[in-house]
Amino acid sequence: MKYGWKSTKRCAWLFAAALLVGAGCQAVHEDVLEYDRPEVDLDETEQVRRLLDSANSYLKSEIYPEAEKNYRKVLRIDPANRTANINLSYALRKQQRADEAFDLDYKFTQRFPDDAEGHARLAAAYAGDRDDIASAAKSMERAIAIDGKEVSYYTDLGYYYAELEQYDEAIGAYEKAAELDPENETTQKALVQLYEKSGDVEALIRSKEKQLADDPENARLLNDLAKLKRDQEDYTAAAEYYERLSKVDEGNAAVLRNLAVCYLQVPDSTAALETYKRVVEADPNDTESYVRLAELEGSPTFQRYSDAIKTVRIALDRDEGNARGWCVWGKALENLKQYDQAKTKFNKAVELNDPVWSAYASQELVRQDQLIERAKKLADKAKYEATEYGD
Repeated sequence: MKYGWKSTKRCAWLFAAALLVGAGCQAVHEDVLEYDRPEVDLDETEQVRRLLDSANSYLKSEIYPEAEKNYRKVLRIDPANRTANINLSYALRKQQRADEAFDLDYKFTQRFPDDAEGHARLAAAYAGDRDDIASAAKSMERAIAIDGKEVSYYTDLGYYYAELEQYDEAIGAYEKAAELDPENETTQKALVQLYEKSGDVEALIRSKEKQLADDPENARLLNDLAKLKRDQEDYTAAAEYYERLSKVDEGNAAVLRNLAVCYLQVPDSTAALETYKRVVEADPNDTESYVRLAELEGSPTFQRYSDAIKTVRIALDRDEGNARGWCVWGKALENLKQYDQAKTKFNKAVELNDPVWSAYASQELVRQDQLIERAKKLADKAKYEATEYGD
């Protein structure tokens, strides 16, 4: 399986090569580090030094067969020479002899069991040469047990566990890497992907909030957090992120629409109304937002029925087929006690055969008839009482 966090890992055997890079040279381990071996006389020491110089020169020049020959000569004199072991493995891989290189890497860890870098290279060999990710993870665990301060060991281990779909272990490894190197953006991105994959939404939110703290005007992070909070039905928090995003991405009608919806859910009708005004200013052709704005203006909270009619007429001038708009107009007229006119608007909505709003309009037509009848009775009563009072 392939995931985005693969970019944090040094791929396959190239990882082994990368570990060998010395200052100013390509894939060459310059330092000669020796491990418990018999003393050699000065002539052998000098011979090893010269052979290493020659081998390193060939390696830099990409003359790999000659480099191999010289490293092997070094190992015949000094089998425990660390530099020769490491660079010979690299030279073999460059000659497409991965099996030989793998055997060399494996034997290296047996000879030097406390060498963290050796176990890390063997991990890369397991992954790259054998496609044995489980063994790669085990070898990297051994490297970390020896050297728990190397960030790359944790990112590579995290990659291996992610490939194995052991997401909790992968997250743990990347979190440790992030702890050791908090500024590493690649590690943070890998964590975000893993949190998403594992379904740990709270951890995902914490991770994105941490990134946002370092980059408070990052539009992508603000949008991601707003969506996550909205999915959790935390509309107050979602609205806060959308508000911040609307200031970073000024005039973005989509952001403002989402903000308005959140305010409706809070609920904060005043904020929603003002936000819909911002939406139609940003996008004068947004018919639906004009309708939503008219609904709010004509709601019991504001009771601005004449304003509602003016606003919804703008919407219907743009889209006469908006059944919801005709219903909003009809409702405003009802509140103005203009029931017959309201009926004409609701009839228009019925004719559009909208699955939701036409059905609503049908119910409202019955209601308008009831209101008309009630108004007539009240008028008759008032007339009767006036006549009686006059007598």
